[in-house]
Amino acid sequence: MDTIEDFLAGWIGGVAGLVIGHPADTIKVRQQSMNEKFFTTIRTTMKYEGFLGFYKGMMAPFLIIGPSNAVFFSTYGGCLRQLQGNSEAHERVDLDNPRWIWNVVIAGAVAGLAQVIITCPAELVKTVLQTHTGRETKWKLHYEAPYNNTLEAARGIWKKRGIKGFYRGVIPMLYRDVPTSGAYTFVYETLLPRGDNPALWKQVIAGGLAGVTSWICTIPFDVIKSRIQSDNPNNPQYKGMIDCFQKSFKAEGPGVFVKGFWLIIARAFPVNAAVFLGYEYCLALFKSIS
Repeated sequence: MDTIEDFLAGWIGGVAGLVIGHPADTIKVRQQSMNEKFFTTIRTTMKYEGFLGFYKGMMAPFLIIGPSNAVFFSTYGGCLRQLQGNSEAHERVDLDNPRWIWNVVIAGAVAGLAQVIITCPAELVKTVLQTHTGRETKWKLHYEAPYNNTLEAARGIWKKRGIKGFYRGVIPMLYRDVPTSGAYTFVYETLLPRGDNPALWKQVIAGGLAGVTSWICTIPFDVIKSRIQSDNPNNPQYKGMIDCFQKSFKAEGPGVFVKGFWLIIARAFPVNAAVFLGYEYCLALFKSIS
């Protein structure tokens, strides 16, 4: 029963985070893949695509963010209970266990690995659509994918490369998401007040800071992921993660690997606060019902 509750609560929390964070994600992806500045990206998006341009590619993560967060939290909860050897603990984390920190970090990393398997195809479709702007760009390596919506993109990727095509960019995603998921759950569980009905603002701070912490060290991998996934699959500029790193560094210097830094950090707080608020609220609701 605990795993089912984690699954449903994670689903709802994931959708809450997506609705809040997708416009900022679109700006971030375009900055990283098309070498544009923050305000330039906003102006040109509004000029050529209007407000709805910021929600480009949202359908793919909308369909997958619920299941992927459900998998993350159900895997995290199940793995944590196994590591603690105490599935009947009143609190999710058994703080009396001397290894509780390692249990939380390992369970979070395992959950991150499980989540990447689901999220990589959605991230690819989303990135391909987000970088389809319908306008000229100064970035000579930028590739305009011939897709106008999620269904077109999914069909085109499947037709050309099958299931393998949906996992373009999975290596930098693993580097980005697996270790940081351990940090993500550790920071959250450390800051979250224990006991019944913790203050809402304390939950917001715990969730928001967990998101910020997990993103700070992984932005370079996110940049590489965005560039590989928005690359031309028929005539790729990059042979892999290392090649993308070397070419990007040579062309633009070290600053390229912090593209969108402040936007990512600013976005991470409200998005992850919403994710954990939705998650904890649903768990509390299930607990009261049972």
